Amino acid sequence: MDCVWYVSGFDRPWEAAVVGALAGALSEGSAAFHPEVYVEGGTAFFPSGGLVRSWQSMTIAERARLVTFKGRLWHLWGEAPSWWPLVRLRAQTVHTSLDADPDWSGQPTRLQSWHARHGENVIPPVFDARAVWDEPAHEREAFPTLILAAKPDRALREAISKSELVAVPLSAARTRDALAKASLLFVDDAATNALLAAYMAVRGVPVVAQPRAEVALNATLGEGGFLVPRGDWKETLDNAQGPPGRMAAAAARRHLADTHGTERSVRALESLYRSVLYADGKGNKKK
Repeated sequence: MDCVWYVSGFDRPWEAAVVGALAGALSEGSAAFHPEVYVEGGTAFFPSGGLVRSWQSMTIAERARLVTFKGRLWHLWGEAPSWWPLVRLRAQTVHTSLDADPDWSGQPTRLQSWHARHGENVIPPVFDARAVWDEPAHEREAFPTLILAAKPDRALREAISKSELVAVPLSAARTRDALAKASLLFVDDAATNALLAAYMAVRGVPVVAQPRAEVALNATLGEGGFLVPRGDWKETLDNAQGPPGRMAAAAARRHLADTHGTERSVRALESLYRSVLYADGKGNKKK
């Protein structure tokens, strides 16, 4: 069965990569469901292979036919477009969001168990760093680079000033270039940053985090897969650049390999879609 994916709001490279990797896994691993992916905006952050098409590249007639007639199952990733109610008139819908309190426009789903606080279904993400950064950095910076995916507090800023680290706010950098050259990554407890931490850990980059991010990162990277300050930020940064940081990155990679395989994600999507499409597990269609 064809299922239509509409992606609007998963704009960051690592967010788009998660959707693209899941689409590829479902396309290759499921005999029952075949995703057609339409993206609001450009497709540069998505893997190639014919699965993904930009909504803006389509004619008005193509869009109208798709919204009016295509598919009994639609999966919304991110923000609902103005025409989404037309889809909901005739099709079953699933909605995945990274927002803290979204206005759900389909069966509510999350990408991480710690984020599913209100009974949302969980779709385990797939992490493939090649989907975001096709080529590693050919030149390293003269000094180690700390990418700030969150705003540092005063203690961290002071520790950075006493180190040889070059701190680069992710919001002020060319994202893919900056991440390709990263020596360390600093994150908070935002859902998008947990996904980013996983991608960087896959690439062997140690992750340091605010203490309040421990619950999110324990679920994503596993205990011991990242570093948090236990009193002194300067010591934490020094450790992150040495053997403790390398050990944490290796532990995170092992955890991700054990818990985020494509087969698990495909099974979760198939089970979710069947529960949405059918009234019970016996193949009886919803009316």
